Amino acid sequence: YALSKIAGESACMNYFNLYELPAVIVRFHNIYGPRMGFSHVIPELMRKAKKSAVSLEVYSPSHTRAFCYISDAVKAITLLIKSKKALGRIFNIGNDREELAMASLGRKIIDMVNPGLKIRYLGNLPGSPTRRCPDITRIRKTVGFNPQVPLNKGLELTWQWYRKHLK
Repeated sequence: YALSKIAGESACMNYFNLYELPAVIVRFHNIYGPRMGFSHVIPELMRKAKKSAVSLEVYSPSHTRAFCYISDAVKAITLLIKSKKALGRIFNIGNDREELAMASLGRKIIDMVNPGLKIRYLGNLPGSPTRRCPDITRIRKTVGFNPQVPLNKGLELTWQWYRKHLK
């Protein structure tokens, strides 16, 4: 997977440099929102919280993540597409302002989805990095991007959709 990403980025940069084909590379960091399926951490925790009668299992509780709501990611892409200063460059797209521990994410989801649940902390998932928080300095300086949707609001919007689609 990582090798294919590197190869793709290299091909884009080569075409940009050799043929002046407009190219901007984006690296997404924990984008979330409605309609993202059920195999990502936020909808997975929402589904588990809804179905459980006792507790929500949270892996890697001390590991931290920063999540970016989909409308902010779309805004970032739009700004980059419209900017000549972005051409031939690589940008992280994410939110660096609300990094939180997985235990805290679990608590937020419990409070929203099934307030009576307890949290059951499990061990760290193998290969899980202790921290994932993007550096978005370059996109901020280049096109003025700043995420606008706070995590609590994004979780509410996401839960509104998933609540209707959980079976």
